[in-house]
Amino acid sequence: MAEKDVIITFDTLFDLQRREKYRGELQKIDPRFFDDVIKYFTEKQSILESQEKKKSVFASNEIEKTRGQMYEAKRLLKDIYTWRENKIVQGAVFQSRCNGRGFDFSALLPEEIELFNSLQSTLMKYREDILHSLLNHEAPKVSITRVSEPASEGEAPKSLKTGATKSDGSCCISIKSDLPEFMGPDMNKYGPFKSGEKADIPAEVADMLVKSGNADRKD
Repeated sequence: MAEKDVIITFDTLFDLQRREKYRGELQKIDPRFFDDVIKYFTEKQSILESQEKKKSVFASNEIEKTRGQMYEAKRLLKDIYTWRENKIVQGAVFQSRCNGRGFDFSALLPEEIELFNSLQSTLMKYREDILHSLLNHEAPKVSITRVSEPASEGEAPKSLKTGATKSDGSCCISIKSDLPEFMGPDMNKYGPFKSGEKADIPAEVADMLVKSGNADRKD
């Protein structure tokens, strides 16, 4: 039998996003899902590059349509990852409390199994080092990493990733409460933050913190 054609389309991504969002359990997906996704975007990029070489009066409309399809498909892919990630984290928490029993791994892809096992191992280690130590009247066996101090008054806020000063597409915010490290809607990690700290972060992450009442805009 010949190797199967790519099965990922915008409709399949949309369907999977809806199922992951509205169903409590992890949805089973093809083991070659990641490979198919890469092939889908590679082919879309090839189509876009071909369209950009055309000089037809209709080329601009075709280009915008293809770019729009790629943007929406990537948005769906981020949502799928986020919903699956949330379920994996919840499953790892549950399993770490039940001594490794009761979780169904059949819906996990190999890379997700690695993530699950890493989370479970970390949770069990810290439960042992903190809770069990306290129950035995001992200090937690955890090395504390010092959090960097907030920028001093008047100092330009720095990028959380590069330490660079504010750049286009970002917002300056003032943190209203202590926040642990978290995953933003762009799938990047931010924080931890201290109350009163100023930070320069992407607009969509800033909007999320402002709407949740954890920050104020300073622009």
